[in-house]
Amino acid sequence: MIKILRDKTIGAVIILLITAAIVHTNLWIQTIGFTPNETGYLQVLLSYLQPKLLPQAWVMFFFILIISQALQLNYLLTSNKMFAKSGFTTAFAYLLLTGVFQEFSTISPALIINSILIWLFAKIIKLYNNKQPKTTLFNIGLMVSICIVLYPPCIVLILFIIFGCIIMRPFSANDFFILLLGFCSVLYIIVAVLYLSNSLNFAKALLPTFSIHFPTPKVITYKFWANIVLLFLFFVIGFFAWLPNSNRMVIQSRKNWGAMLLLFVVLCIYSFIFNNNAVYCLMLLIVPAASFASNFFLYTKKYVLIYFVLIIVASVIAMNNYFLLTKI
Repeated sequence: MIKILRDKTIGAVIILLITAAIVHTNLWIQTIGFTPNETGYLQVLLSYLQPKLLPQAWVMFFFILIISQALQLNYLLTSNKMFAKSGFTTAFAYLLLTGVFQEFSTISPALIINSILIWLFAKIIKLYNNKQPKTTLFNIGLMVSICIVLYPPCIVLILFIIFGCIIMRPFSANDFFILLLGFCSVLYIIVAVLYLSNSLNFAKALLPTFSIHFPTPKVITYKFWANIVLLFLFFVIGFFAWLPNSNRMVIQSRKNWGAMLLLFVVLCIYSFIFNNNAVYCLMLLIVPAASFASNFFLYTKKYVLIYFVLIIVASVIAMNNYFLLTKI
């Protein structure tokens, strides 16, 4: 199976579809859940649309979303030559990570924001060879402001775009001004519309809820710690698989991976600050974690080690599906 995923073939795409179906087996039997008590306009929109569509439609939307995100991230990394060879290991790792927490099998703002997050990373790494980056910088600021409006905890992405731009190119005051202009544009329009309509109190929906502590659920069990260990295990084994190959990479590829590592660190900070819904906030972490984990599946020569890790992953995912199905 891993040999097939290391090549760009139809067989690899079929494996990805089967993986998505197996990882979220519970959704073929029970209706999908929604994240409760989130802030932001995206949560308001989801709350409005939830009773309008059939449960089966939401399940299909969930599968289309995670598969498209997996393929989008896979294409982004391979097209920018962040690997020595092409394959579908990134998409495979992403789909596996969507099942490491039972809370990930829900429709949540963080899940939808992942699509924009992948797009944002694509814009950041394009700055390296861009001789006229003004449009790209404005779009980066614009995308972050849209993310904040839709999901306020994304305010932490300000750190990512500032330091990400510094990693990719010499950053000037002019670049910072354009970035700030793009960032303020959407927020200015929304606040202005709310002010003119005498509805400025709705601007509170843009404010995230701060709560600095470890993102734990209300009831902490051994299952939660198994999920946490698995999520960070994916990143660690991928990071150490990436290190030996990083010395042979061109400067642009190293910078790209540096930006991805920065994204992981920033989102770890985000997880400890904006965690009013416990483990739901960890959903954004699967983008950088899957990117690094793909190095493990792509470069590791000992297949015994790969399948040992897959057995651990399968056990945790099976446990999550069991607990979800027993709630029926």
